[in-house]
Amino acid sequence: IGERVYRAIARLAIAPPLPFSYFEYDTACNWIPAKRIINVIKGRGIKPVMLVDVGANNSQIAKWLVREWKGLDVISFEPSPKFNPIGKVFRMALSDVDCHMAFKTLGGDSHIIDPVAESGDTTVRVARFDSLGIKITGPAILKVDAENVTDKVLIGFGDELHKFDIIHVEMWNCFHFVQFRNQQAEIWELMLAKGFRNGVCVYAESGVDGILWYDMMYYK
Repeated sequence: IGERVYRAIARLAIAPPLPFSYFEYDTACNWIPAKRIINVIKGRGIKPVMLVDVGANNSQIAKWLVREWKGLDVISFEPSPKFNPIGKVFRMALSDVDCHMAFKTLGGDSHIIDPVAESGDTTVRVARFDSLGIKITGPAILKVDAENVTDKVLIGFGDELHKFDIIHVEMWNCFHFVQFRNQQAEIWELMLAKGFRNGVCVYAESGVDGILWYDMMYYK
């Protein structure tokens, strides 16, 4: 069958009764991890009022959270203009430094590049979150999906990390993707050092080599 027919069938199967635009296939496909994220947040007795979404893409997860908690204040960081996130949008990347870096927008994954592994097609502004003066209002959720710099993004939050009730990160577990540096040890060490001593895996993606990546949610 054609791709559009397949997507239509998958859309109906994944997320009835179509809470989003009919062709938001990627948002529909994120229903399962979003539901698990929502369940963890509710299980902690948290009713979030703010979400900071780093590497927001098209807000596939954030749209489900906004649907669950009406009035949720969303701050999205997404440097690539080909994506359209929701909320207050900052067209920049986050890391542990304030500078400009090479960035790849072509292909399926937009990300800051490792110059040893690949080349970028543009440059983007990069900032530490704690240098931006953004006020965090709790209860607050932080979601970071920044491919090979997720650990550096978290470092760039500095003491602002303490203002979040739950931190949700995507962790790469696949070594054959050279451009996506494995950062699991660094992320776990940082979370423990910041007092986030509890964690739960809410989603994992597997391939021929095993688990490619998984989503962790940390809380105190």
